[in-house]
Amino acid sequence: MSQVERYLAASTDLVDLERRQRELKRKHLF
Repeated sequence: MSQVERYLAASTDLVDLERRQRELKRKHLF
């Protein structure tokens, strides 16, 4: 796995985490 691939995988993971956290907050609010 190249460094670029690793970086892309890490960035998509972060986006995924943020999306999940936002969804959790939404569920807690409603």
